[in-house]
Order: sequence, then C-alpha cells, then structure tokens
Amino acid sequence: MKCPYTKCPFRKGRSKNRCLTLIAYESGMINLEEALERKREQYRRHMWTDYIRLNIYREVVDYYRRYYGKIDENRKTASGIASRIAKMYYRGVELWHLVIEESKNLGIPPELVYRIYKCIKPFYRGTDSEFLRIEGELLKAIERREEILKGRSNGECLLRECERVRRELEKSIRSYGVTIGDLIGISRRQ
Repeated sequence: MKCPYTKCPFRKGRSKNRCLTLIAYESGMINLEEALERKREQYRRHMWTDYIRLNIYREVVDYYRRYYGKIDENRKTASGIASRIAKMYYRGVELWHLVIEESKNLGIPPELVYRIYKCIKPFYRGTDSEFLRIEGELLKAIERREEILKGRSNGECLLRECERVRRELEKSIRSYGVTIGDLIGISRRQ
C-alpha cells in the first residue's frame, strides 16, 4: 500500500517502507485523517527545510563576501552552517536552541546569527515571550561584539553592521510593547 498523502517524499519504490505515518496508519494506531494531517506537516517541513537551507547559505556567503572578501574557502563553511541548521529545523529543534545554542557551538558572530534568525523566524509559531528572549540575548551579544570591535583598527565595517543590527533589534523589541530597560529587567529575573 502507498502512503495516502500524494506528496509524501517516501511514496515511491522501496522507500515507502520507511514512511512511519503509513506504518502507524496500517497498524490501526491512527485514522486516515490523522495520517493525512501528519503527512501535510511533514511535507511542509520537508519543503521549508530546503528553502531555509538556501536562504541561510545566501546570507552566510553574502556576509563573508562583504566583510572578509573571501568567497571560495567560505562556501564550504556556509554550506556546512546552512545544512546543519536546516537539518535541526527539520527534526523539530526549538528556535532558542537553533539560534542561540547552535550558533555558539559553530562559533558564528552575532551579527550573522541575527541574519540566520531572520531567515528561520517566519517558520516558527512561537510566542512573543520566546522571540523577546532570543532577541534580548542577541542584543546583549551584539553589544559585547561592539565593545570588542571598537579596539580593532580593521573593525569599522563590522562595527557599522553591528550598529545596524542593534537598531533593528531595538525596533523589533519595541514592536512587542517592551522597552529595552524592561527587557534587561526581564532577562535578569529569569
């Protein structure tokens, strides 16, 4: 039997045996309506994953081209970052872990993390408090980065980028009806 969802990526050939929703449906664990809903969600995530991977790749390549002038050696880096984050999104990893924890693990600078966050945010149905928590953390990271870059002679372009990101983050935080002072108070209480 084939999967009831026509767009199922596991519908053809031997791979249909790997479709867990189909296995659950055949064994009577879920009804057809639940099976179709699960497949719709899986397919949506499947399609969005490729879109996210492509967007993150573009952002990382653009960042390195603009601020470091290196392209060839950083294509591999960009591809690695994009693939890793897209795979984690597909597995259903929460946005906080994806943006904050994983970027620390990969050593991505905060101004680039913000670009990646903007690529992924539309695909998450998060609450305002989740987005505020992430944006507050990014704002703190950007402020620390600005302090580091002020001491460098070649950090002017990156400093301008950090200032632009900081302004965008502050505007975004204010759009939730919270002031920056309130946000600092919230993060200290947590």
